[in-house]
Amino acid sequence: MLQLTPKATEHLIQVRSERGVDKKAGARFVSRNGRIGLTFAAKPAKSDRVVEAEEIQIYIASEIAETLDQSIIDARPEEGKMTLVLRRNAAAKKAVARKAVAKPATTARK
Repeated sequence: MLQLTPKATEHLIQVRSERGVDKKAGARFVSRNGRIGLTFAAKPAKSDRVVEAEEIQIYIASEIAETLDQSIIDARPEEGKMTLVLRRNAAAKKAVARKAVAKPATTARK
């Protein structure tokens, strides 16, 4: 399940406020040109995964749900402003490693 650090939660609340979005709106992570984008929505889309957080609801678009599963979203300063960063947690890294099973070598016959 996706996790947010306290810094990420604080940053999302601040961005929501700066954009003038209603305080009840949730943060929605979507796919945008092959990257993860952020919007705010009053309600999740029917296919969104919902992550309950104390101070802000998190909605994850279905097309990126697997990408964000077992990840941690954090916030850190970058070039003078705060930015969100995505980190895979240890459990997710192990699961990916298990999926990457080496295929047996094949020999070509002449």
